[in-house]
Amino acid sequence: MSKHSKVSVYLALSVVLATLSACSREEAPPEPVRAVKVITVGAQGWQTDAVYAGEVRARVESRLGFRVGGKLTHRAVDAGQRVSAAQLLAAIDAPDGRAHGVLSGPMADAITARFKATSPVFIDVSTERRYAQSGCRRLKVSFWQDGVQLPGEPGPRRRTIDFGINYCRDGLPPRSLSRGA
Repeated sequence: MSKHSKVSVYLALSVVLATLSACSREEAPPEPVRAVKVITVGAQGWQTDAVYAGEVRARVESRLGFRVGGKLTHRAVDAGQRVSAAQLLAAIDAPDGRAHGVLSGPMADAITARFKATSPVFIDVSTERRYAQSGCRRLKVSFWQDGVQLPGEPGPRRRTIDFGINYCRDGLPPRSLSRGA
């Protein structure tokens, strides 16, 4: 092939390619810009109340408590005051002379664990006699617990410890054990 014929082939090929490229599809128009709604999340001025679920508990709880109907006759300590073991905290005059409660705290937990018991340690207190001295009584105290398993026993059962104490509202023992009216 001659030099002129090679040039004519290249020229013809260039013209064909230019023509073909001119016949290509039109470019798609760019997508239109879409509007977007923007919202800022935050507290609104119209909501001032809030509702929460929860449990109400006493700020200060006693490790030994009684459910007693009666009148508080003496309060020996104030809130926040330091107390010592066996110190009188308060006195309640139960009209029927009875009180019932549940022992709680580390000592109760230790007793329950030691005997593999199935219930808490319950306490019942009743008045056995009234002394002549005002505010003094002979009390019967019963501690009891269900499901107590003692070594060598065939199965768990309720165990009870009963004892009596002479008690005066002022925390001192009675001056006399003579009976009152």
